[in-house]
Amino acid sequence: MEVLQMKILLALLVCAVALTSVCAERGLEFPSHDGKDRLINLSKKNFNRFSKKFDILVVYFTVAHDQNDKYQVKQWQLTEEMLELAAQITEREGVGFGVVDLEKDKALAEKLDMKEAGAIYAYKAGHKVEFDGQRSTDVLVEFLLELDEAPVEEINSKTEVQGFRRNEYTKVIAYFESNTSPGYDEFVDAALDFQPVISFYVVFQKLLRSKWA
Repeated sequence: MEVLQMKILLALLVCAVALTSVCAERGLEFPSHDGKDRLINLSKKNFNRFSKKFDILVVYFTVAHDQNDKYQVKQWQLTEEMLELAAQITEREGVGFGVVDLEKDKALAEKLDMKEAGAIYAYKAGHKVEFDGQRSTDVLVEFLLELDEAPVEEINSKTEVQGFRRNEYTKVIAYFESNTSPGYDEFVDAALDFQPVISFYVVFQKLLRSKWA
């Protein structure tokens, strides 16, 4: 039992180090919240403006909670703290955070076709991706860092072919003559719908294409 616990702790440590490395690579840190309010109250009137202002707009959908219900109040406080800190960390990456009240902002909720309170969606380049990971700042930030990357990864070498094969998660690969070939823009567009849940790869070189023959 002790050996198993040690393995679990080691795995968690490795994950923490990996996430820290990613953030350090981007020049990001996990400080304490600086007290600045960054959450935007979104409405039908301002949604388009803010979605154009930010490369990625993260939206939390909610309903008014009962101020006399201590559990609801605590849950909102924890959620707000997570969103505010994530907003602070990713601010210079062009990520904005907003809140939509499904009852007060019914017009926007209908426009976005949203009915689920508690849902978190990221809007990027006219596409939306649901964040369904653990509700914690580090997991949300990691999700956004991955979403901030190019939607399609180009494979140019044997080393990258090996890296593709080591990726055990769901992935899609396509071959095109160039990035101006018919269908390429549609491929990128499809990738934006699934990023970062599914990885999309592209190969332009004929010699590398034979690796999948």
